[in-house]
Amino acid sequence: MNITRSFCREGLIIYFAAFIISSCSCKKDDRLINILILSGKNNHEWQKTTPVLLKIYEDSKLFRATVSERPDTLTYTMLKKFDVVVSNWNSWPDNDFRFSKAWEDDFLRYVKEGGGIVSVHAGASSFYSWKEYQGIGIGRWGKETHHGLQKKARVVQFNQGHPITRGIKDFYIVDEIWEKTDIYPGAQCLAS
Repeated sequence: MNITRSFCREGLIIYFAAFIISSCSCKKDDRLINILILSGKNNHEWQKTTPVLLKIYEDSKLFRATVSERPDTLTYTMLKKFDVVVSNWNSWPDNDFRFSKAWEDDFLRYVKEGGGIVSVHAGASSFYSWKEYQGIGIGRWGKETHHGLQKKARVVQFNQGHPITRGIKDFYIVDEIWEKTDIYPGAQCLAS
């Protein structure tokens, strides 16, 4: 696959993620939404996609974005300063890779206390053997997952009344859609 095509495809995915987040109308005040972008390792071109994400968020004037290329060093105290963690980081192909137990506990505490998590494309391909982490998202790249042919696809059936997606109508994207994705239909937010 050539780099231009790969970057273009990832650019569309980044645009979609940025579009969803930047459409957020759930701010309770005029302060900026603090985003932490996890980066520094990914089987895709994180060195190119992370700066694009950072620019999209900062240009929107809705976010204050920070990048960490060492997510393994983050503690609960550091995480709780952010409203949303955007993962452009993954451990693939080391599917059994895990950070320390203390890191996992801090990350889960952040989520349970209302911290938001967004995975950008391959950011969902992380911590396969960590059951609680898999329960945060709804899907990941699995053993049978593959990219289909690049095609136009309609994005439908999302909660258009939710504060994050309010006002967004069904739309189309052009991408190599993941096929035979591992789906976790019981996945839900860990927040109580």
